[in-house]
Amino acid sequence: MVSENIGILGWAFNPVHNGHLAIARKAMQRFGLARVIFIPAAVSPFKEEGEHLPARHRLEMLRAALADHPGFELSEIELKRGGRSYTVDTLRELKKENPRARFFLIIGEDNLEGISRWKEIDELTAICRFIVVTRPGWDRNALEGEDKLWADRIIDEDGSNLITLKLPVSSSEIRKNLREGTIPADRLPPGVDEYLRRNNIISYE
Repeated sequence: MVSENIGILGWAFNPVHNGHLAIARKAMQRFGLARVIFIPAAVSPFKEEGEHLPARHRLEMLRAALADHPGFELSEIELKRGGRSYTVDTLRELKKENPRARFFLIIGEDNLEGISRWKEIDELTAICRFIVVTRPGWDRNALEGEDKLWADRIIDEDGSNLITLKLPVSSSEIRKNLREGTIPADRLPPGVDEYLRRNNIISYE
């Protein structure tokens, strides 16, 4: 018997913004999730370490962003483990801690490119159901080979596990603003823009 539905949002949060919270809210409502766990990656398998803000900054900004949102939780599981962050390792640990829970892994549609190269993707798809957030201008029909085969397995035939949102911002846009010396406070959760200013994170490359 399933004890609860748990959403997993394991992204870089580089930095966290209002779009991340909107995705979690919609997933929670649509799929009856009891909670959504935000898991900042230590180092993505597909990125170099220098491409992320330092973990301590990403973690503190997440704490500020989630403070007033019941049902949103922060986990340091990947930061404490260190090294490359492989999703299947994280889900294994969470499954051991919550053996009766049903897990829903929230990913961006663009993550389907290269999905066949994810570590032990076959086991991962057995541990959790995927929720896929569509991306404007991104065409998953252009996927080829193994990526297309896995995308077809991950996405329900009727598209019921797809989420479409008009996101107001992206992390890359915010990083561009920071390089230009501006902070888009209206696109950031309360406390995050203040953290960026207080720590002088306005010239991040």
